[in-house]
Amino acid sequence: MAGTITHEWQGTTLVITSDSGTSACDLKGSQGDIGIRGPQGAAGRNGQDGTITFEELTDEQKATLKGPKGDAATIALGSYATGEPGTEVVITNSGTPGAAIFNFVVPRGSTGPQGPKGDTGKGLTILGTYATIEALRAAVPSAQQGDVYNVGAAAPYEIYMWDNAAGGFVSQGRLQGANGAVFTPSVAADGTLSWTNNGGLDNPDAVNIRGPKGEPGANGADGANGADGRTPVKGQDYFTAADKNEMIASIKNSIFVFDAATGRLDITV
Repeated sequence: MAGTITHEWQGTTLVITSDSGTSACDLKGSQGDIGIRGPQGAAGRNGQDGTITFEELTDEQKATLKGPKGDAATIALGSYATGEPGTEVVITNSGTPGAAIFNFVVPRGSTGPQGPKGDTGKGLTILGTYATIEALRAAVPSAQQGDVYNVGAAAPYEIYMWDNAAGGFVSQGRLQGANGAVFTPSVAADGTLSWTNNGGLDNPDAVNIRGPKGEPGANGADGANGADGRTPVKGQDYFTAADKNEMIASIKNSIFVFDAATGRLDITV
């Protein structure tokens, strides 16, 4: 009965195995002469750009990336401004990389919804008047938060309010401010209104306040009858007899010329 024979290649070595054992023979011959160089092949496709992460570097490679130790950096806050709603936050460095001064522009938030109406506030009620603060403290050694008193000999008074945190009355100043400037108007004959003031302030512009001429008014009511006039006296208030005689004599001595064509009568005295 024939035995089983198998073989396999291990590189250039042929290994034969049979019932009688295993034998091997390297069939690689000696290196031949260098052949003639063939023509250059076509250019291959460009490869992808090589990328590498820091974690993929070896410890030696990482060590070569480490520079010398620098000076400690400082950071300071510079200006702060508010930008328009909806804009981006802007941060700029007005210093140096080693001594940074950061300036911020932060957008203003949009207007929120209107809140609920608050409670009615407490009105200012003057509870009394004292000539001095000492007199007030002696008369009112303790009070409620917000209690208010006048202090002074006459108006304008200084206002003192009780403050629980301070444990006593605290001055709030005077309610009456300094006198303002007095503006005095004047109107010229042509209707121009102008102003002057005693505070050295700018006066309002002059303006003419005279309106257009109106329509004539309605006739007024008839006045009362006047007193009766004096009755003329004959010989005093009108011609006397002598005057009449003289006039008659003049007429008699006159020459009358009548022009029939024109109807004109000429009298010559």
